[in-house]
Amino acid sequence: MNKGDDAMEEKEMSVVDMQKNILEYMRLKNYRAAEYLVKRLLSNKQENAYGQYLLAKILYEQKHFMLAIDRLNFIIAQLSYQLEKQGYFLLYQLLGFCFFALGRNKETVKYFLQASRVAADRVERARMYSNYLFISNYFDDLSDEELIRRHKGYGDIFTEADVYKHKKRQKEKLRIGYISPDFRKHIVVYFTYQLLSKYNKDRFQVICYARGPEDAVTEQLKELVDGWHNITNLADDAAAKLIYNDSIDILFDLSGHTANNCLPILAKKPAPVQISGIGYFNTTGLPAVDYFLTDIICDPEGEHDKDFTEELLRLPHSHFCYTPPDTVINCCNIYKVHETIVFGSFNNFSKITNHMLSVWLQILQKVPGSKLLLKSPHFDKKRDQDDICLRAMQLGFKADQLEIRSATVDYLIEYNDMDIALDTYPYPGGGTTCEALFMGVPVITLQGRRHGSRFGYSILKNVGLEELAVKTVEDYIEIAVALAMDRDLLKTLHKNLRRLMQASPLMNGKKYIVDVESIYEKIWQRWLAAK
Repeated sequence: MNKGDDAMEEKEMSVVDMQKNILEYMRLKNYRAAEYLVKRLLSNKQENAYGQYLLAKILYEQKHFMLAIDRLNFIIAQLSYQLEKQGYFLLYQLLGFCFFALGRNKETVKYFLQASRVAADRVERARMYSNYLFISNYFDDLSDEELIRRHKGYGDIFTEADVYKHKKRQKEKLRIGYISPDFRKHIVVYFTYQLLSKYNKDRFQVICYARGPEDAVTEQLKELVDGWHNITNLADDAAAKLIYNDSIDILFDLSGHTANNCLPILAKKPAPVQISGIGYFNTTGLPAVDYFLTDIICDPEGEHDKDFTEELLRLPHSHFCYTPPDTVINCCNIYKVHETIVFGSFNNFSKITNHMLSVWLQILQKVPGSKLLLKSPHFDKKRDQDDICLRAMQLGFKADQLEIRSATVDYLIEYNDMDIALDTYPYPGGGTTCEALFMGVPVITLQGRRHGSRFGYSILKNVGLEELAVKTVEDYIEIAVALAMDRDLLKTLHKNLRRLMQASPLMNGKKYIVDVESIYEKIWQRWLAAK
């Protein structure tokens, strides 16, 4: 008898025990049993706000996002008299996650901000505020001034945090700490692998601090470095103390405001010099972080400094160094130009604004018979695919102009199904752009003014395809149409892009690590010299 059947056999159970069992069934992903107990709980009293919340949570976990939203709105409208501060936090948090799953970014930031404001402690307040900031980068109508103002609000959460003091000391070897929730099979590893594998062991020691699950990739990374700590089960204070006791000289945060990030640890200043970058595309807003790693293409000298609370460290080439995994290297390019041109985007669906869809539609209308291929984890269920189709039709798309595909493990080979990749704006692709180029697919990107909308441009310029990174929507449409009409050029690009990448600064790990380590020594000496 399975656990679902066990639940149905139970005759007498207190409300407290019932709620505990519901949570346990949810942890085990036995949603049938959990839903049975919730409905049993509600059969006695429909006006049970926590029971209604649990039902909404079960619906969310099963990706019934609209049904979950309806249930949560019912609680707010009818049962708010039962809610205390923590109750509102749970509701706002879950509403934020539901709307994010639906790609509805305006509602997402609204509820994450509300959740942050009612959070009971600094840990949850910071976590929700990071979610709010991350999605804020998706808006093309948000001014640079407003975006930096929002990020500075994160620093305000930690104004009373106790910070470590550090003694100045000359070192034979500098101890570099890398901290991230993504030391596993994750796109960030493809941009940090060279930092862990090619460092100068005569001058540096490298210690990694991993917060999150580990896998086979993690085990490979552990073999590359001098020390490894999994801090998943450590509170922020304990993790900061561990880093401080390890005498780390320069701590490099690789996640910024992404999920499960480590910024609250950096807020305690466990290392005398702290950097952020690579994994996040904007300032942290945290005064305890001294520097942000970028390049002269994303952030030319004298520009964008006011958009960061950190001092910018500019590399002379890309601040990304791409290392494709074996799954990409061994994936064959069997491309041939399609009879009718296929444009595509494998970017996260949340990046695709209605404005971007409208621009893509204009391109399709200028290239007879062409279509748009979209692929994203957001399209795992048919109703989600129907939602994006409806949204596209409302903008003017025809049914035969759009193909929607759900996420798959072996998705790389599907790059052969498109002729030209169309990048998103204002949040361009990083890993998806590199994957497309390595698979031989040219990418067209729209470069903005701030760092977060320019790293697509940096990637293309470093590969030698600067002409595919344009400054206006009109040029974006024009270059896409022109490339679609030039079959010979498309064939040439598809045949040679992988070689161009391999010969570019974007994949020159030796040069990259020399430049990064030169920066490490420079900022360490600066700290030693500072009063």
